[in-house]
Amino acid sequence: MTASVSQGLLARLGDSALLPSAYVGAAVCLFAMLAELDPAPARIGTALACAVPTALASYLLDRVKWRDAWLDPADPEAHPDRHALLWPRRRSIRLGCAAALVVATLSAATLGDPEAGILGWWPATIPAGSVFGAWLYAGRPRRNRPRPKDRLILKNAAVGIAVASLAAALALAAAERAATPWAALLAMTDPAVALVTASLALRVAADAIWCDLDDADVDRRFGTASVPARLGPSKARTICLATTALGGGLAAIATSDGRGLLWAAAAMIGGAWLAFRRPTRVRDPIELRLVVETSGLALLLAFVHRV
Repeated sequence: MTASVSQGLLARLGDSALLPSAYVGAAVCLFAMLAELDPAPARIGTALACAVPTALASYLLDRVKWRDAWLDPADPEAHPDRHALLWPRRRSIRLGCAAALVVATLSAATLGDPEAGILGWWPATIPAGSVFGAWLYAGRPRRNRPRPKDRLILKNAAVGIAVASLAAALALAAAERAATPWAALLAMTDPAVALVTASLALRVAADAIWCDLDDADVDRRFGTASVPARLGPSKARTICLATTALGGGLAAIATSDGRGLLWAAAAMIGGAWLAFRRPTRVRDPIELRLVVETSGLALLLAFVHRV
């Protein structure tokens, strides 16, 4: 009884975009910790005030779209409960998403550097860029040509790169390492930052493959070439674990005090648990897992610094 209630609550948090938004917020914090950027608490809070509304709007607009005609017919079949929750409220959700993007843009703008001129306000472009990227990824139903979402490997790689790039941009801005877009790109050439970016991209891509396990049957019918739909669930799980291990290894190399290795170990333990338990709906524990890992690492680092 308790397990079913917990699963139902997690499903509702996932369907309402709260878990996916928390996942992206956790990615920003995790990036800052693994890259050892040490931003001021107020500035990382401002970065979260951009990341979470941006993720909320991007996720919900991918579910209800900007226009009714753009609804992906696979979505109601893959997740009927989520569709029943969101679609009747689509007009209110679209207005809410617009408001969330305003909040995210204003928050990101405060991370900018006025002394750098107009380019110093570049973080304010992150929310709009994220929503536009989501639209390019799968903003309309599949027509004659496959969308990025329909292509094998690109489907998950695009998600990994997008989330890692957003996390890197906001974490670097929060740490005052990116006064201009060019400064942000230069900061990305730092070996530790580059390794953490690649590590997080691999982890998010692996998590995206995990989530595709929920949609494999529908993906096959609608021509979406996800890893589980093409290779089957067993091979997909193996690829997830291998990709997670590779990402964790890069994080371990990038960090100087073992925090990357600790996170990698936690990620592999969580992945092994998922592979063993094989939950019916894997998306929700996947999204919650990164939040738990990030919170645990933050608490541990805070304790170590106090001692």
